[in-house]
Amino acid sequence: MAKKRLSARRREARGSIAAERVHILLRIAADMHRKGDDEAARQCCALARKIMLRYRVRMGKEAGMRYCKRCFMPWIIGDTVKVRLDSGRRCVEYTCVCGHRKRYGYVKRGV
Repeated sequence: MAKKRLSARRREARGSIAAERVHILLRIAADMHRKGDDEAARQCCALARKIMLRYRVRMGKEAGMRYCKRCFMPWIIGDTVKVRLDSGRRCVEYTCVCGHRKRYGYVKRGV
């Protein structure tokens, strides 16, 4: 039996609901970590990632920078992640508590 295709309106509604759930889960993960429950925070981040993959929701760079891709720990600057500027490579380096590093480039503005 062939699968039915969703209409564009239903597909768009699914995507917006999924995006809203992802934002809520990432916010809950940060709150859980602040309360001291790291395992629940990791589970929320992992679930948010599953939702993004399942419904093909693109959350942008900001949502991608809110948790570690390796251990799913929510990134809270000064607590779970260190932020450093590397002027030689012209990048911002985020180092998670698990040791995973993520670099984002920047452009030096005119002097």
